[in-house]
Amino acid sequence: MTDSSTDRTPAKTAPAAGRSPQSRGEARRRAMIEAAWQVMQEKGCEAATLNDVIALSGGSRATLYEAFGGKEGLLEAAVAERCTAFSESMQLVLDEDSEPRAVLETLALAYLNKVFDPEAIRTLGIFCAEGGRFPEMIESFLTHGPRQLTARIAAYLARADRAGRLRVEDPELAADLFLSMLQGQWVLRVMTQCSAPPPAETLRQRARTAVAVFLDGLERRGPQASGAAD
Repeated sequence: MTDSSTDRTPAKTAPAAGRSPQSRGEARRRAMIEAAWQVMQEKGCEAATLNDVIALSGGSRATLYEAFGGKEGLLEAAVAERCTAFSESMQLVLDEDSEPRAVLETLALAYLNKVFDPEAIRTLGIFCAEGGRFPEMIESFLTHGPRQLTARIAAYLARADRAGRLRVEDPELAADLFLSMLQGQWVLRVMTQCSAPPPAETLRQRARTAVAVFLDGLERRGPQASGAAD
């Protein structure tokens, strides 16, 4: 008689309790993205290596290539994730139930605090110095950063216009001008180390002033105000 134990197909090992293979793969992917961002901050894009990333995140080259296709794809993913997270945090500020002035002042200050954060200044410096060699990464930054944020603000302004709270003929242009007004030439001066990052009170004052100037051209004017200009 044949021993039936020799005919059995070996059972598959069950994944560890509480964690599926998919969640482990996602955790590994996120670890690589975080490691890539850290390495880029320390060394820049050109000098960053996959060995640096794997040393921080664990895993293997095969896993990294399967997930991202290589160094460029990994950097693009890291930039996209950081920019999207920031844009989504700004979306939380765009409260439909609050007055536009209060909403825009809150958004302006949050934006300025982020733009003048040392990590943001360092990142912009890296992009300016090395962006020509990593065009896809720069495109990822523009798509998930400035363009996405501008689109979110434009959508808010368009809704405020429809609700009669503001008068906005071109929401996308208005959003672009608003963000440009906030950072002005400050970012360039700080990036080139011509001046130190502005203190918190200066940022608050700039946020209030920028919103005041911005809304002067958008608030609805009554008949009396219109007649006074004639």
